[in-house]
Amino acid sequence: ELGRRYSSQQLKQHKLELNHSAQLLKFLQYEFSGENQEVFAVLCLDAHLRKINFKKLFFGAVNSCEISINQLLRYCIAQHATFIVIAHNHPLGKAQPSTADIELTERILQASQLVDIQLIDHFILSPEGAFSFAEHSLIQSV
Repeated sequence: ELGRRYSSQQLKQHKLELNHSAQLLKFLQYEFSGENQEVFAVLCLDAHLRKINFKKLFFGAVNSCEISINQLLRYCIAQHATFIVIAHNHPLGKAQPSTADIELTERILQASQLVDIQLIDHFILSPEGAFSFAEHSLIQSV
């Protein structure tokens, strides 16, 4: 428990570099813990894969969440992000992407490339585990 608190303090204070999938997953699991509705968030990173900011941008119901790619990318540009990681949760389901999740990820990937921001990964979190689009070759990671 003490180690978890120390790590979360470091993460909140921007001290850890989030350049490994395990670090990203640990950070996201901490940030999404306790959410009982679908939430869509973005982690903005600089050119050295250091955390700029993390923000929960969109909130939905227990099984869906509407997002605006325009608002997402405006936020990322305002944060001067070079790289982004997106994440959402399935509070009542499995950590598996739906067809809509895959299509949305592809649209975000294409749109982010137009503004010179690289999408590193999309994580889906659930009480049963996590799914990484990059680890399943659905996004070409850094």
